[in-house]
Amino acid sequence: MKTDDVQKKINLVILTAFVCFVANQAMIAIYRDLNANGLGIWVYTDWLINYSTGFIRRGLAGEFILSMSEVVAPYKMAIILSWALYFSLCVSLFYLISKNIKKIPPLYLLVLLFLPSSVLFYIFDHQALGRKETLGFLFVFFHLLILQGHITKQRSLNSYIKNLGLLTFLLLPLHIFIHEASLFLFIPVHLMMSWAVFSSQSNYSNTKKVTTILLCYAPILLSFLVVFLWGRPEFLQVKEMCINLERADALSSGICTRPSANPMFALPGALGALSWNFNEAISLSASLSKEVIFMWVMLYSLLAFITMSYLSRLSTLLSREPEEEIDENENIKDEAHSALIRFKYFIFPLICTFPLFVMGWDFGRWVAVVCINFGMITLSKELGLLELRSFSRQGVILEKCAKIAGPIRLSKKSLGGFLAILLVVLCFFYLRVPHCCIKEDNFNFIAQPLQSFIQILLK
Repeated sequence: MKTDDVQKKINLVILTAFVCFVANQAMIAIYRDLNANGLGIWVYTDWLINYSTGFIRRGLAGEFILSMSEVVAPYKMAIILSWALYFSLCVSLFYLISKNIKKIPPLYLLVLLFLPSSVLFYIFDHQALGRKETLGFLFVFFHLLILQGHITKQRSLNSYIKNLGLLTFLLLPLHIFIHEASLFLFIPVHLMMSWAVFSSQSNYSNTKKVTTILLCYAPILLSFLVVFLWGRPEFLQVKEMCINLERADALSSGICTRPSANPMFALPGALGALSWNFNEAISLSASLSKEVIFMWVMLYSLLAFITMSYLSRLSTLLSREPEEEIDENENIKDEAHSALIRFKYFIFPLICTFPLFVMGWDFGRWVAVVCINFGMITLSKELGLLELRSFSRQGVILEKCAKIAGPIRLSKKSLGGFLAILLVVLCFFYLRVPHCCIKEDNFNFIAQPLQSFIQILLK
């Protein structure tokens, strides 16, 4: 009990430091945004996409913003929505943390909050703030609340399916019409959570489980199919929409007709990308040099390793039964549980984002979403307990997962564990994740003053 009280006090200090840092950075950024010198053109124009010239992908949010234009100017509304999404994400994380604040090891909380690929990603890179896919974090949180009620109140599977229907028949399909990339970034996580619930039902055959889940998620797939088949507009259609936005004073006059050396960027920001075909979309990723790709891979491999190693272990700690003692020596069941959490909620969702890595070079956005989703998942005691119960009777899975867990395990008592902690601390202070465009000549993924020091050494 004393250990729990000490951990709680340390965690409260960490949370206070996080709140102070975010509040300070947010006040500076919001002031800059309101003075029309902060919110990026790509972010702003993405919010403005609408249906004024016909059905178009990502157009739903723009309809809402323009409908409110007589009350709030579109630019200010985009700022409000961008920061509202970010603060809602922070509140969601705080709620999940508060439920288990005594049981979370302080180092794990530091990884969860301060790793550059976690929630601070949107503070470090302001051009990533306000991206419309981040609405998906709130839906993941809502799904976790559904699971919480399902487990703690021992509700029936039919009750879970009814609550899930609000997500899969309304909220998630609407998110597809706001940003179609949510299919790859968030739906795999929702599927894994639903599968965990269905797997705990022994009276359901595997065929019935798969069929029911597919029926539940069919509206999302149909929404994506509609967007995929009929949502890509022609250039002239987008240009007409851009001119309409000029007339509505949402964009500065003449910005839609300015000359451009590259036809792909003839229209401002995200508007120009709306009409890209497949070859044009992949040309950006294909243009990256081998050196840049190598730096991306090394950066993400490091952050993925740290995130998976610590946070999957956090899920195991939180999912222990109250009467169990936390032992430093993990048993096979713990190792298997950690490995299963890593695969289902980090590796599998990361694999599902592969089309986004091919179609666009905003690699930092995709990785940050996977890491933040994973952090929220591992904070859910109910989901961890559900996963523990669903496979605990399957000895073969236990044995295979335990073998996978071995190489990734970080032990506090080993030299490797000490070096890992040092590595995490260095990542906090010096590593940054650009939402896109790592540049091999200026090392923009390393924070100052280390960035300047490296550049001087290489001269």
